Amino acid sequence: MAKEKDKIFENSFSKSIVELKLAANRIAEGKGFGAGGFTMKYQLLYLIASFGKTSPQELIYELNMAKSNLALMAKKMINEGLIQSEKAENNRKQIYYTITDKGIATLKTKMQAIDNVYSMDKEMLKHLSKTVETLKKLK
Repeated sequence: MAKEKDKIFENSFSKSIVELKLAANRIAEGKGFGAGGFTMKYQLLYLIASFGKTSPQELIYELNMAKSNLALMAKKMINEGLIQSEKAENNRKQIYYTITDKGIATLKTKMQAIDNVYSMDKEMLKHLSKTVETLKKLK
């Protein structure tokens, strides 16, 4: 049994992915030291800013969240002036979210605060960015 356990925890791609996911969750969602740096609200702002005009379906897929939860968060963020909702011209049932100037400023402030807490040297940051780009390409 001990040998099987050792095999599970040896250095591997799968172990690295699990560890990366756990570390990202701690930072983003509020677990441990420095927690809550990039909560779901900021993840939504980031995605909408990155994608531009974004459908709820895209956000649900990217964040693996329930449609009802997205609707509640989006309504709150619209009321805060962080995002806006617009209907598609050719299909009035389809909506899209866009980020406002206030949303961009809020996102920039949050990302700068995270950079200040989790500072990395340029070489580490370059390696992390390369790793992220590689992982995005995997299916």
